[in-house]
Amino acid sequence: GDSYCVATGGEAAGFAMPCPGGVWERMLVYTPRVSEMGMQYKVFFDSADNGLSAVTVAGQANLSRSDALEGSACGTAAGLCGAGGLMLGDVDPKPSLTVSVAQKRPLFVQGVEGKALYSEPGGSILNQYVSFQGSPQDGQRMPAAYVNCDMAPIGVYAFKENARVNVSLEAGDASPTSLGLVATPSLLWSVTDGETTDRNSYYSFVGVTWRPPLGSEGREFALCFRAEDEVSVSRLCVTLPVARCMYCTREAETLKEVAERFSTHWLQVWSANDAEFARDMGGDFAASRVTPWTATQDPHKIDPGLVIRLGPVLVTRHEQQLGAIAERYKTSLEGLLQVNPDLRHPGVGPGTVVRAGQEVCVLPQICSGGQ
Repeated sequence: GDSYCVATGGEAAGFAMPCPGGVWERMLVYTPRVSEMGMQYKVFFDSADNGLSAVTVAGQANLSRSDALEGSACGTAAGLCGAGGLMLGDVDPKPSLTVSVAQKRPLFVQGVEGKALYSEPGGSILNQYVSFQGSPQDGQRMPAAYVNCDMAPIGVYAFKENARVNVSLEAGDASPTSLGLVATPSLLWSVTDGETTDRNSYYSFVGVTWRPPLGSEGREFALCFRAEDEVSVSRLCVTLPVARCMYCTREAETLKEVAERFSTHWLQVWSANDAEFARDMGGDFAASRVTPWTATQDPHKIDPGLVIRLGPVLVTRHEQQLGAIAERYKTSLEGLLQVNPDLRHPGVGPGTVVRAGQEVCVLPQICSGGQ
């Protein structure tokens, strides 16, 4: 834009209409192109008067003579002259600033759970989908998931002004996608409940659900989301642990059948599920949205979808061999590996050493098969 007098807002000054205070301003507006992303520019500013000012004509001795030609840069004078011909000292004659062209990326933002979702701004509600809790923080450790139980669903929301952002789940070697984790398509969640077609009133959304299968207990999975438009990408990754030594009951499954599945006795499993344990784990169960088995008065009746503890979890204080752990707790190496599938790998044996701080599910043989 043109230079203007700050005091009056006018673009011209002279004898009839001077600029009070002599302060002028000019606005620089710059819209970078996509091809300029990552570039950096240095912008220099220069100032000039018209070579003639009212105070100079009046012959004031403390002001410059304004001998410069009309339109010349004031910086070429001994000092920097203002609009009224004042000599200013200790002023950079050509100030500058550095302009960096940053890449504007999609932002992961918070959404609201249980709301309608859309495929297009202002479109029809997609009745088969609903929004989930989210978005988690990058690097966050999520509440534990439990084998056979639906985990607390995760929703991820992304937004970039004036852009349609696509959110997707990245599959990798450490991702649980190969173990049945399901992601929705990239959909839209409306800030205004769908009352406008303005794209900036919608967040892009993807949700994931999962029921961890047997064999995933004790493992930790990396879950990464990718938000992108035509020119930029953002990533968000979380850790999803599966609880060790825990199991969710299935339809018409008895405690005896659960115990036999893990080569132990039903009394062992029943004794591991006391009221104190359920109370101590109440916060963790609530965060994971699962319900523990508490009606243990009748061990032969258990509803489906309840979390039961198979046995105690040992946390090693120092490096130990698996064979020594099995011997100490009156079980076998295969018994340990059955309830700790994350410890099973080619070459594993009694001499395999586990690190200090390792969690190990142990099912002591407190009862024989005939008891």
